[in-house]
Amino acid sequence: MSDTRVFVDDGGVEVDVKSLIEILNSSGPNTRLPKPQDISADMYNLMMRCWQTDPNKRPSFSTIKIELDSLLPLWS
Repeated sequence: MSDTRVFVDDGGVEVDVKSLIEILNSSGPNTRLPKPQDISADMYNLMMRCWQTDPNKRPSFSTIKIELDSLLPLWS
């Protein structure tokens, strides 16, 4: 039996928990992971704004919903 633990996200992707923890521990507190290849620049821009360290610079939930509604049809 392996000591590697994985979890499966909603998309069915297995994620190695140990690797994820190593990535998170090796990066600084304000470090963001690079844009995944299958994410549009607009979606990544929204993600980056949500991760602002200053909460006042983050978009509101209503703004996020409006932007997601316009972006998600691009994924289908």
